[in-house]
Amino acid sequence: MKSQAIISAKRKPRKEFHKSKFGYDFDLYGESWVVDGSNTINFHRLRPVDDVTETGFRKTLCRYAEELSPYTTMGMVASFNQYLDATGESSVNLNGLINYRSTLDKDNEHKLGQLKAFLLAWHDWGFKGIDKDSVNFLEELTLRGFDKGKAVRSACPYSGPLTNNEFEALLQWATNAYTEDELSLKEYSYFMALAMTGRRSVQIRSLRGEDLIAREDKKGIEHFVNCPRAKQTKASFRSEATLLSINEDLYKLFKIQWEQSVAYVENAIGERLSDKLKKDVPVFLEEKRVSKQVALKSYLEEYRAKPDFFHMSLKNAMELLKKVSQKNTARSERTGEFINFTSRRFRYTLGTNLSRRGIGGRATESVERSSR
Repeated sequence: MKSQAIISAKRKPRKEFHKSKFGYDFDLYGESWVVDGSNTINFHRLRPVDDVTETGFRKTLCRYAEELSPYTTMGMVASFNQYLDATGESSVNLNGLINYRSTLDKDNEHKLGQLKAFLLAWHDWGFKGIDKDSVNFLEELTLRGFDKGKAVRSACPYSGPLTNNEFEALLQWATNAYTEDELSLKEYSYFMALAMTGRRSVQIRSLRGEDLIAREDKKGIEHFVNCPRAKQTKASFRSEATLLSINEDLYKLFKIQWEQSVAYVENAIGERLSDKLKKDVPVFLEEKRVSKQVALKSYLEEYRAKPDFFHMSLKNAMELLKKVSQKNTARSERTGEFINFTSRRFRYTLGTNLSRRGIGGRATESVERSSR
């Protein structure tokens, strides 16, 4: 009897509650999710998949439910089922995606476009179930959008670059949300850093006060950020950087965020930092680690032993951007839905805008490479 009780306890389903964009609570591992007053996701309708794929799918769909509309979230279940039905697969893999692509004519390419955005987000958010081969294939795909009013032929409205209207709508929403205290300074500045520079998260998280540069000449003051390079093999943390011109507003926003980080460090250690040490403080701080430092000596010991230790971690950066997305109310003129944004889409957008302006070669390639 005792062993049966233990077995029964092990089999007891876990619960993990989340809240949908429209404020409805649901259990990540439940058989159904109520996402608004009219829509319920029933997982018994999901085609059979392996355990890793189901867990990854649930976690990604959960983010969609938290950040996007019920309509978009429900649509992802249908899109995923269409892929499974067309291929007979029980997971996401390169062969399955190639086969699915071959079944779609030009008028139905948008079906894979919707799924592409979901699968890339699945991978970017760090959930298991999407391998690199599949990601590479999806990144290379150029797909038509769906017809809604005028046809959108230039790029996928779900995973491709944002239109000028979508980009401006996001910036306007974020600025208003920050002004009205709906976004914190850290949320707003991190969001704007990704949107306005098109750089990878790791590059933004690696910034320090010394990277914020203002130069004055006869023409006036120019503003720059010395942006650490990403994915450089054999290079140590912050060993290589590229000087990036930015506008005054973004420079000031970086500066205010950095000053807040400096104040946090000084409050934690109980004393003022020298000007030199201030410049070494990250723009985006990992506050929990800093809060454990009770003196300048211990702070410096950690900093010298682990140069990236006090920089915001990837996990917390993803959580921060998730909170921004949950609050977002900007809608796309192409889909009518809340705009799905990721650092990847911002990089695509910058690369596309550079190409339209005739800026190709290394400038465009650096953006495209950094998105992979």
